[in-house]
Amino acid sequence: APKKQVGFIPTLTFNPSSVAYSFGMLANLSQLKLSYYIDAEIDLPQLKLTEDGETITGFINIAQKLHTLTEPQVAFFKSIIPVVYSAQNLSELEIMVNIDVSEQPTIETLLILGSPAVVDCDSFDEFPKLKELSQNYATNSLIKAAKGQVAVAFKKFEQLQQKTGPTLPHAEMGKVVTRFPPEPSGYLHIGHSKAALLNYYFARKYQGRLHFRLDDTNPVKENPEFVENIKRDLETLGVKFDTMSYTSDSFELIQNYCIEMIQRNLAYCDQTPQQQMQEERMVGTESKFRNNSVEENMRLWNEMQKATEEGCKTCVRAKADMSNPNKCMRDFVIYRVSLAEHHRTGSKYKVYPTYDFACPIIDSVEGITHALRTTEFLDRNEQYKWICEKLAIRCPYIQDFSRLRLQYSLMSKRHLQWFVDQKIVDGWYDPRFPTVQGLMRRGLLPEAISEFIVQQGASRRLNYQEWSKLWAVNKSYLEPVAKRFHCVLEDNVEITLKNIEEKQVEIPLHPKKKEMGVKVINLKNKILINKSDMDEITKLESKKVTLMGLGNFKVDGTTFEFLQGDSDFSNTLKLTWLSGQTQKITMKYFGQLVTKAILGPEDDYKNFVNPNSLRVFTGLVQEDFLKYVNVKSIVQLERMGFYFVDKVDGEIILHYVPEGKKVCQVGAFAFDEE
Repeated sequence: APKKQVGFIPTLTFNPSSVAYSFGMLANLSQLKLSYYIDAEIDLPQLKLTEDGETITGFINIAQKLHTLTEPQVAFFKSIIPVVYSAQNLSELEIMVNIDVSEQPTIETLLILGSPAVVDCDSFDEFPKLKELSQNYATNSLIKAAKGQVAVAFKKFEQLQQKTGPTLPHAEMGKVVTRFPPEPSGYLHIGHSKAALLNYYFARKYQGRLHFRLDDTNPVKENPEFVENIKRDLETLGVKFDTMSYTSDSFELIQNYCIEMIQRNLAYCDQTPQQQMQEERMVGTESKFRNNSVEENMRLWNEMQKATEEGCKTCVRAKADMSNPNKCMRDFVIYRVSLAEHHRTGSKYKVYPTYDFACPIIDSVEGITHALRTTEFLDRNEQYKWICEKLAIRCPYIQDFSRLRLQYSLMSKRHLQWFVDQKIVDGWYDPRFPTVQGLMRRGLLPEAISEFIVQQGASRRLNYQEWSKLWAVNKSYLEPVAKRFHCVLEDNVEITLKNIEEKQVEIPLHPKKKEMGVKVINLKNKILINKSDMDEITKLESKKVTLMGLGNFKVDGTTFEFLQGDSDFSNTLKLTWLSGQTQKITMKYFGQLVTKAILGPEDDYKNFVNPNSLRVFTGLVQEDFLKYVNVKSIVQLERMGFYFVDKVDGEIILHYVPEGKKVCQVGAFAFDEE
């Protein structure tokens, strides 16, 4: 039984959707009494052991702290059960796991904790569910931990039941409606892709509907060109929306709600200069216009609609709470004047709603059930709910997820435009850009992006991903579909073949897929190989090499003699080669645009521009290369990697596709892959 405690009782505060029941188990085993508090607004759990002590935050930190107070032999636990459990032994835990598996179809996180005590894994025999979990999902390091070879080890598994994938809270089969609401003010980048693919994934998982909405509430930034580009990008990603609308379709409805708020004294017209307004909101000072009469507010609203001189100095603010600790709730702006011509409505309107005001209204009236929003909107979720409450409209469920942030990347439109203006890149389609169209030209497949995104799920964890992980996923999709070819660099050596007749040779386009067919090579007694390969041959003790697709040859200077009947290809240098007429190609290798992995808020990205973000090599392929491949397809140049075929103005240009490796080798040259 837990030891009796007096005075301050240690507290564990947690979000009910993400608490780990292991904390209750560990606390029980350490004979520590805890008070449990639920707080839906926090992300990570918080543990306070003493009244004046520090607050310990985070799953791992808390588990490690509790672990120091006890000596549990083995503990299995996960972090999505909305109740704090307390298990006194493995038998109890076995019952819990069985219940959880049957009632909760997805186990998102499994952690295995081992102590210094030596544990015999066979002791799990009487607990089949725990044994199954340990056998199927424990890595070597975790098994070592369970055996006491290390003090403690943690391992996170995003999808314990891999086939189910991430889930959506409060989702009913056939009733889920998600939405993707981009602003038509630029090109979609990989960050937007996460939002689009997650919404699409959940809509299909629950046999619901994906709604595509163009949030065109800022006429200054919007352009019909961007609308078409976004549609094309979604098609490229394989995202098929079921319905589509523009926020501008509902301008009249949104205006009516604004008028209702003014008339109900829930909003007011403010003429405070913008800078002063920002300063007042920071310190919580009410505007001198806050207590305008409804009549005065309606008069100013009419001036705004006519865009008079007085109206242009006015905006509409929600009368929320200027003392709220969440500064986003301090009388936020809901309408403002813009004289720019709208891409759809022209000059019909002079006043436009802010995104924060329009979004909850349109989400509600369009039947959205789940509003997936990035964590940058966390503080504004309170706005969203406040608007729905005051207007007495249905409030969709808000599911937060972290933005996709990748190392060595810039996502800001302003920053990317600078690279375009400086002619460092060729435009918004440049393969070095994180735009969808740029990444497609670098050889990233939509299937790979989708798998990468779904693997992460709608998690709120904020961390920078490595590009290598995405490219490694991408490679798994390239292997089965890329046709194989030989390529020789411009720096090459002519070789004379002996003991082999000149003939047409048929070589499979893919070693494992005969259905792809063959490529026909006109074999002559003169062939080309890379000079770097010839340099390697001079270092070999054995003068036997393998010409891929032909066989083994004995080397004598620049003469290669075919070894008839020699089929032992082990431990031989494998060489690519070309024979007959050739076609010149340009091979481009793209690096990152900046040299620092994570740019801080005080870093000027211009000081970290990578001067070597593009390397160009000239190579040769067989003359009828394009007979076998299509432009915009992926090929593999054997021993050199995968390439995106990007033919420009009659010249064949191949873009190297990263594979998640550290180093790229091109002949005698080696450099960082990214």
